[in-house]
Amino acid sequence: MRMIAIAAFTLLMMTGTALADKWTGLYQNVDHLDGAIATLSVVKLEDGSYRIVVTTDAFNHCPDGGPGTVTATGRVEGDMLLRENVKYKCGDGPFQEGKDGAYKFDENGILSTTTHFGHTAYFHRVHP
Repeated sequence: MRMIAIAAFTLLMMTGTALADKWTGLYQNVDHLDGAIATLSVVKLEDGSYRIVVTTDAFNHCPDGGPGTVTATGRVEGDMLLRENVKYKCGDGPFQEGKDGAYKFDENGILSTTTHFGHTAYFHRVHP
């Protein structure tokens, strides 16, 4: 019984710590237009900014919609996480300058962003 109480307390403390920052986490998206799967990682850095990395198996900026990676820095402004210093690459190619954007939570806790092609991408948290 004592082990169960310790495990429950540890889990509660770990969850509380991990969720103390609402942006930090691992998210996934399935594109409703082409079925591409994207993974978004948001990590808070010591200086209060964020490291943002998105990987996808089919990136619209890549020839033939191949795999791609997006990296950016982030900062919170109001109820948004602004995506800045954006760079992207296709496959193993070189990084190129990208466009800034923003993420926002909806009333159900789902993270969303508007793509440069004008549709909304929804990211669901898969790990705190």
